[in-house]
Amino acid sequence: MDQWAPPQEITMRVSLKWLQDYVDVTVSAEELGRLLTMAGIEVDAIHPVGEAWNHVWTARIDGLSRHPNADRLQLVDAFYGGDRRIQVVTGATNISVGDIVPVGLVGTRYRDSHVTPPAERILQPTMMRGIPSEAMVMSGFELGLNDDHSGILILPRETRVGIPLSEALGDTVIELDLKGRPDGLSMIGVAREVAALTNQTIRFPVGDITPSRGRRSDEPLGVTVDDPTLCPRFVSVLLKDVKIGPSPAWMQERLQAAGIRAINNVVDITNFVMIEWGQPLHAFDYDHVPAGHLVARAAKPGEVLQTLAAEREAVTLNPDMVVVAGHPDHGGHPYSLAGIIGGASTEISDTSTSILLEAANWKQSNVRRTARALLPRPTDASRRFERGVPQDHALPAALRAARLMVDLAGATMVGDAIDAWPGHATRSPIKMPLSECTRLLGITYAPDAVASVFTRLGFSFSMHGDGSDTVFTVEAPVWRRDVEQAADLVEEVARIDGYEKVPSTIMEGALPQLPQAPSIFWEDAVRDVLAGSGHAEIVPYTWTSVARLSRVPHASSADLAQLVDARVHPNVSPVRISNPASADQEVMRTSSLQSMLDAVRAGLKHEDRDVHLFDVGRIFVPRPDDLPEERRIVTIGMGAHRSGDTIGERHENSFYDLKANVEAILGRLGVSGHGYIALAHPAFHPYRTAGIVLDHRPEAAGRKPVRPEDVIGVIGEVDRAVASNNGISERVLLASLDLDRLIGKARDVVPVSPLPRFQAVIEDLAFILPDAIPAERLTSSILRTGAPLLERVDMFDVYTGDRVPTGTRSLAYTLTFRAPDHTLAGDEVAPLRAKIVAQAERQVGAKLRGPDA
Repeated sequence: MDQWAPPQEITMRVSLKWLQDYVDVTVSAEELGRLLTMAGIEVDAIHPVGEAWNHVWTARIDGLSRHPNADRLQLVDAFYGGDRRIQVVTGATNISVGDIVPVGLVGTRYRDSHVTPPAERILQPTMMRGIPSEAMVMSGFELGLNDDHSGILILPRETRVGIPLSEALGDTVIELDLKGRPDGLSMIGVAREVAALTNQTIRFPVGDITPSRGRRSDEPLGVTVDDPTLCPRFVSVLLKDVKIGPSPAWMQERLQAAGIRAINNVVDITNFVMIEWGQPLHAFDYDHVPAGHLVARAAKPGEVLQTLAAEREAVTLNPDMVVVAGHPDHGGHPYSLAGIIGGASTEISDTSTSILLEAANWKQSNVRRTARALLPRPTDASRRFERGVPQDHALPAALRAARLMVDLAGATMVGDAIDAWPGHATRSPIKMPLSECTRLLGITYAPDAVASVFTRLGFSFSMHGDGSDTVFTVEAPVWRRDVEQAADLVEEVARIDGYEKVPSTIMEGALPQLPQAPSIFWEDAVRDVLAGSGHAEIVPYTWTSVARLSRVPHASSADLAQLVDARVHPNVSPVRISNPASADQEVMRTSSLQSMLDAVRAGLKHEDRDVHLFDVGRIFVPRPDDLPEERRIVTIGMGAHRSGDTIGERHENSFYDLKANVEAILGRLGVSGHGYIALAHPAFHPYRTAGIVLDHRPEAAGRKPVRPEDVIGVIGEVDRAVASNNGISERVLLASLDLDRLIGKARDVVPVSPLPRFQAVIEDLAFILPDAIPAERLTSSILRTGAPLLERVDMFDVYTGDRVPTGTRSLAYTLTFRAPDHTLAGDEVAPLRAKIVAQAERQVGAKLRGPDA
């Protein structure tokens, strides 16, 4: 048995008129909606059916005559109560004298099927070939009941004449949101709930049937189940002498209320029983099933099935999918996609006379995965199988459908049903001490009150002990797969007895302070830093496609670029999702760079020129024989521009703007000793990219190899070709950091110096530095040489142009000198400044820029 899992949202349309067949509804629709909502089944809407039929009456046809001026029209003499008669001109041919039909008078709103798409009209008096007509006999389509506009809607003969149609056919439909309650996807399931809430008795539909005769030798019937884990139960029934035709009006009304279009009596019966029992059925044309043998098996690689979907699309199958097929001795072709949709080769047609009925049970996860892989949307059958259909419902649903086909389609049931059920589903009993109700709900229940709830719900149980020591041993029924433990039983007691009876009390004392995981604390700290600097957080999906991941290339050379990739952009085969919702969500992401580029593109597409985004999320790195590593990554994305301080003012974002954000993150985490090393990476600009490393000493750059464990991320401008490949036409800046590695280095307490007591001496120096020398080497040289009086060094300008030699640039710094115990004099700073200039030239080849340069 599949593990039950709470499903996604699904709506069930419940007709109150239909519901009355199974349980007496003794309250109004509004009160019933309130009871269901308070019991945990959300009511989305309540729709009165027939409100638009203000001018439509039930009428009896007392006379029919040919139109004197038109061969295809006839005159209807309609009686609709009292002394009221009216003459109607119609082109319908499916009516006879004595029929009860709906007649719409002037002012009736109806759907006009003669235009595409159908439009709503208001009936006006008209002349039809010289004969006045002030009414119309109406079809189900015109009334909005169904899509059948081939003829007039014939009402049951017992329908009273001369009453509003809303009284004859009116109904109320309640829409229920049933996520978490798959048993509610049937009228019987809803009736069970209503019976429990209103203390009524449920009435089950008549399904008893005895075969009309045995099977002859020329009427073979067989079922083979290759793998009971994929198909735990398969019931098959043979029906002959079937007469295909329209289903009766009462069935069409009920299907219409449930949101299902009426087709013919056989198909309508299978849909009717599916809604009634929650058990999907399928009808095969027996004459197109050689030897009458059905096989439930895994699909073969490359096998093709033309489905009954509206597009009649042929789908290609694989061995992870399950089909109902013919016997191998007769070709073994697939006839239907198990639990999802039928195939065209065995479709019921107007000439079908022999029906092979299937009522089976299919593995939930397989149906879900197959439906999502092959169809644009789930079918009514797959929705139910995905959420779990009790195996016990297969036989009663099949026999109920057979009974209806005998009654409504003139069928003959040939032989007994075949029931392939190798292993009956069993459930372990649940023990629930009565004290659990008090512990979880704060209410003291009498044992008899709890026993009454279980009885009303249809739960089998026994009681042991007395009073508060009573222990219930409960067997939850097969249709309540969501009840698995004692806490679930306590919830059932609260639901049926009334959540409003659970006392509301104020907690005494202060709320306990819960410890926060360090990783969560630091994640929030990073979010605060970036949000405070004007960035907006994005929360992208963590699943994507291989094609999208490939839009950001990986490093190919065995150098720092590959070490960076290993941390934030791993070049690995991503973890595949076994049941993807779409082709764009087939794998778990191995990098957040692609997600950020998608978000930047979306921002620019909506003409948001100030694109400043960040993502604190996870990437998934596969590991052999283990679950994938979930690595926390923080990624920052910036467009080319930002707004200025005045309206209309704009500035260019640069590498250094992005670097300031990275520095702010590292500063908040208390991480120091890091640095930036020039990096050649195919996803980034060749000269405006750097790897970010820990334990970095600029003076040792090029001599000391970078350790893999010191690499924490990348910062740079995205390569123009990569940006273009992702639909972006302007400059984009990205930074991506391994947050897990940074959290391991984070310090909540950071050493600080006391506020200075003495004034600083501030001087500006500009150096000409070769392009090949990283600026941080010059910065490091200045800091080392000026220590301890040099307090800080800030670069404030970078110049490249015709005023400096080719192959060099000018770097301008502000140097802050300060002594801890006195105010520095000029003669103390001058020799230190000269030493800094001399060491800069000796160590990194930087020359002081003169005033004319």
